[in-house]
Amino acid sequence: MGMKGQGGDYGVLQAVARAQIGAGNSLMDSSNPYEEKRGKMERLKRSVFMLLYLISKDQDTPLWFAYMQAIVSSLQLLFYAFSPADFMWHKDFKARIVPFLRALNLAVSPDDTSLLMPIGIAVSLGLLVFTFALCFKIGANFWARDTVDQLWTLWVLQLSLRLLTTILYVPVLSMLTSIFANTPTPLDQFVPLGSAGRNGAIACTALVMVLFVALNCFVALCFVDNNPKSRDSLSQVHGRSESLSHFLRAVVSIASAINLSSIVLMIVITGSAVGMTLSHIMFLPFHRMSMNRLFAATNGLFLWACICLVVAQSIGDETDHGSLVGFLLGVGPAMYAISALVDRRAEFLATCEPSAYMSPFTCELILRFRYQQKPWEEAAAAYKHLINDLFPNNIFLVLHLVSLAKNVGNNEVLSAQLVQRAQKMPSGYIDQQFILFRIVQRRREQANGTQAGALSYVAF
Repeated sequence: MGMKGQGGDYGVLQAVARAQIGAGNSLMDSSNPYEEKRGKMERLKRSVFMLLYLISKDQDTPLWFAYMQAIVSSLQLLFYAFSPADFMWHKDFKARIVPFLRALNLAVSPDDTSLLMPIGIAVSLGLLVFTFALCFKIGANFWARDTVDQLWTLWVLQLSLRLLTTILYVPVLSMLTSIFANTPTPLDQFVPLGSAGRNGAIACTALVMVLFVALNCFVALCFVDNNPKSRDSLSQVHGRSESLSHFLRAVVSIASAINLSSIVLMIVITGSAVGMTLSHIMFLPFHRMSMNRLFAATNGLFLWACICLVVAQSIGDETDHGSLVGFLLGVGPAMYAISALVDRRAEFLATCEPSAYMSPFTCELILRFRYQQKPWEEAAAAYKHLINDLFPNNIFLVLHLVSLAKNVGNNEVLSAQLVQRAQKMPSGYIDQQFILFRIVQRRREQANGTQAGALSYVAF
């Protein structure tokens, strides 16, 4: 999600926006109550999609930010593998590493008697409420007038979403989940534990957290740049692996806050680490293999810490150095092994044949690695066989071939034909609906001669 707002022909842009969002108005004019309701839902969906379209354009994630995101996210997860008091890591090591990981997570120590916890919860809630309010405000503008009244709102929303869906995701979750603790905290002096006010605060925080996690999963699914030649270092075919990772991080954060037994908590954390690592290896979502290796390796760091945690818990001695030495000596080889596993899977997939018994995502991987070094004509023939014979009703593969035809094969005719085919197909999941909307919207901009940046549809 870039921040490069550029100017453009606003008269043309407003006309295109009104045509796009107002396309459902004719349905609302019908006297049939069912058609009127359907028209309103279509207009709401178009308003939401137009908002997403504007804030998702120009996703030029620089390489340094991608590396920082992967490393910081992995270290933030290590906090949950080391910090619980019942986890039997060597006590001197915990005393040194946990404060660093806690600071990286913006978490507050349970023994802290200052007002950092209440202030942190208030700031996190305030940031989320502000972001949701901004989304509602801009969406309401599109609903009512098919325009955005103030340019700054889109800039601020872009920045807020970029931070909340990357390096601030786990810290905000960690801060919000601290309100669920049933042990004495500095929060008790404002809303005592067990009081009606505390229960109400917990209910409100839980609702905000559900919306926050849902928003992150939704953004991970939809804000995908599936152009293999994109300047975005994190361009990927789909966002399912990242969306699952967001969900599992939320599970780990909540489980760590509700005082589960050490065995149950260990199982939840280890299972989540396995799920995040395997999903990334199975999907290999990024076009750049270096990014697939990087994110698999950083997930492998968390997984290796969980494996050593199981050993530490089985030993049950805070003065034993075995699990600690194993973690420190094995972390490098473990990350390298996970990274190498990515390459071995890619090599294996390149030798496979697509089949109707496989998932469409696996078939896409097979063709991606088999034809990445071959002429476009050979790859196009294989993809056409996939969408015509093996998966004739799969909109994901059709939309993927739309991007390949345009950006790799430079075949605008085939791309346009596939867009028309996709528009006639069942709508599919919400991310596929949005990707189709985005493709059609970009083609309309090009047809109108619009050279628009990330923040195009703006009314002054």
